[in-house]
Amino acid sequence: MELNKLFKTDNKTDIKALVSDSRNVVNDSIFFCIEGFSVDRHEFIDQAIDKGAVAIVHSKDVDKKPGISYFKVENVYKELERVVDLYFDAPSKKLKIYGVTGTNGKSTMTSTLRHVLNRLGENTGYIGTISIEYNDKVLEPTLTTPDIIEMNSILKDMVDAGVTSVALEVSSQGLALNRVDTIDFDTVAFTNLSLEHLDYHKTMENYYLAKKHLFDLLKEEGVMVVNIDDSYGQRLYDEVNIKNKYSVSLEKSADYRVDGLNLDKDRSEFNLHVDNKVYPVITNMVAKFNVYNTVEVIAMLHQSGYDLEKVIAAIENLPSVKGRVNFIDNEQDFNAVVDYSHTPDGFEKIYTYLKEITSGRLITVYGNAGGRDHSKRPIMGAISAKFCDLLVITEQDRRTEDVSVIKDEMLRDVKDTPYEFIPKRFDAIYHALSIAEKGDTVVVLGKGDERFQHGPEGLEAWPGDDKVVYDILQTLKEKNNK
Repeated sequence: MELNKLFKTDNKTDIKALVSDSRNVVNDSIFFCIEGFSVDRHEFIDQAIDKGAVAIVHSKDVDKKPGISYFKVENVYKELERVVDLYFDAPSKKLKIYGVTGTNGKSTMTSTLRHVLNRLGENTGYIGTISIEYNDKVLEPTLTTPDIIEMNSILKDMVDAGVTSVALEVSSQGLALNRVDTIDFDTVAFTNLSLEHLDYHKTMENYYLAKKHLFDLLKEEGVMVVNIDDSYGQRLYDEVNIKNKYSVSLEKSADYRVDGLNLDKDRSEFNLHVDNKVYPVITNMVAKFNVYNTVEVIAMLHQSGYDLEKVIAAIENLPSVKGRVNFIDNEQDFNAVVDYSHTPDGFEKIYTYLKEITSGRLITVYGNAGGRDHSKRPIMGAISAKFCDLLVITEQDRRTEDVSVIKDEMLRDVKDTPYEFIPKRFDAIYHALSIAEKGDTVVVLGKGDERFQHGPEGLEAWPGDDKVVYDILQTLKEKNNK
């Protein structure tokens, strides 16, 4: 798009990119000097010009160079929002956008939304923690919720590829940083809220208000679905004044109410009460927390106009969500489970489910991230000690922290439960699997299918907990068969 179609200028340069990070500048870019929490992009104007920027959008007085177009505005980010809509032709307005926020369950719900919508005949994309997916493309994400430029670029690519709907994970940081303020959401959902990201938000109130922002963005005719068994969900439901809001509960009266719940290792069965009718539901989504996720997906699609019985039929046999309650089977006589859970609430929920299906010991392998919220470390240790028979403590995204120091904080409130500290993650997983006996469950938490770890020098290659567990099980099987 030509520069004079984005700004009042006679300059007709064909703009190749919108950029707010000077490292990403290419020839014929517009560079937006956003003032962030730790970096003021005004300081990188010269670098941007050297790399090919032809226009600078700024809010401070700057030294001007000949041949460069300068546009001084009051609020650079607001100007970026305006220009992004023009440059990418407001792609979210051409798509049905489903947004999901909450501490836990975002990836599972959005992945499930994509699979079910595809089964219902929609060409659906997904943007979130696991990947960016549409048609046969699977791309690595940079963030759970991409920045405004990347987000709109992806959505435009999806529109151009014939996508009609998108399931979008919406993180609290993405909301706090206004990354999705211009996205035209049609249906949004809230899963739950528990201790997480306080290194960023500082208080649970700030964390809640960041999540609530998604519902403040919802258009008048939009649809809102909320888990009201979560205390913050009930508060959100009560506070948001919108016509089309719907509640989900396993415990009390709600628009979508569950009873008769039967949980098994490989499936869940329950009755779903909607509009004074009862619908039997069978799904291979396991664990109580996934019943909440499943019912919220059903409610979102039903209130978006899809036939309820067809939606229920479409969720009976779903593909597993990568890194989420994945049972790894290599003919062993115990359960080996990989799950992404990395919060106190997530730990309690996965342990509760696994305890119900385990006849022997429950053995956990996990760590806590370095350089992140210290307060949850002893809490997660105490929860692990409450449910598990053995804790195997190891590294997990240690960054620049000493793993043994992290371990000490994790174990602060662990009293009688036995534990072993094995710093290297592979060695810890190998040990736990090698000592497992018939009827035991070994659960490896925190990374799921992520193919990296955050180390002292940045990202380090990691095969993924799912692959590591399978490969170790294969090694143990071959060893035992000799």
